[in-house]
Amino acid sequence: PEPLAMEMYRALNGKSMLDAAQWAAKNLPDPDQKVIAQRVLVKLRQLQELGVNLKPINITPDGRRLVGASGQTVLSRSIKNKVRTGPTSIEITLNHPSNGDQSGVTPEVLLHELVHGFLHRAIALQGAGKLNNSGIRSLQELYDYVAKVKPEIIKEYGMTNLSEFASEAMSNKDFQKA
Repeated sequence: PEPLAMEMYRALNGKSMLDAAQWAAKNLPDPDQKVIAQRVLVKLRQLQELGVNLKPINITPDGRRLVGASGQTVLSRSIKNKVRTGPTSIEITLNHPSNGDQSGVTPEVLLHELVHGFLHRAIALQGAGKLNNSGIRSLQELYDYVAKVKPEIIKEYGMTNLSEFASEAMSNKDFQKA
């Protein structure tokens, strides 16, 4: 594993999402990544103030990995009176650095999953008509515009849906350039 991956592993494994975002804002190699991590930190703090349980970052054991992904964000919701509420917990799992190109302990994967952590539910609520957020609307407009003017990009992972678009746009330099 690369030195940065091992440094990230030691800094993140078992730490809170807030600690992970704060570490990223201070230590990631790219200045743009640091700015994004700082903004993510603000959003995660807001979620925590609303009662969302931000579970510790989990990194798979050495030699084990998630199937089909370098990282994963799980949003758990509670059900009260047969009504699903917003996320009550958010959990991020990253692949161990021993997984080579499938490692989740990279600046890009960490940012990608942190962005999912605060944004995925808002996008879902907006799509269901239960939220009217100008930022989400602008994001949808940008997604639609990119799909229209660059139809060849539709095959990219970042165009899978609006949540992946946002996460890839904020974490993947290659997708940003495309």
